[in-house]
Amino acid sequence: MSLENVKHEKFCQVWFETGNKSEAFRVSHPHSTKWKDETVHNKASALSKKDEVSARFKQLQDKALKDHGVTIATMNKAKLVGLDKHTETNVNVTVRNTIDDFYE
Repeated sequence: MSLENVKHEKFCQVWFETGNKSEAFRVSHPHSTKWKDETVHNKASALSKKDEVSARFKQLQDKALKDHGVTIATMNKAKLVGLDKHTETNVNVTVRNTIDDFYE
């Protein structure tokens, strides 16, 4: 779900990426670049408190936590089977087709 108001959606995205509401406000509202810092801070703070904006920000956080959890679980599985190790690209690999091949 994204917000219908494009500026509000952009604000949420940049706020989530940077953790900075004032920067997010300046990016999502380009006309504010000439405003005083205090004005931008106040506007950004007010926007972040709107129900739909705070809900969208929480949604972005929840998705990131879920995705991060999947990444960690996947990496842990890879470590269990040794797939997290760096390998050289010029390695000769012998493919063994039968059990008898292991004893040669």
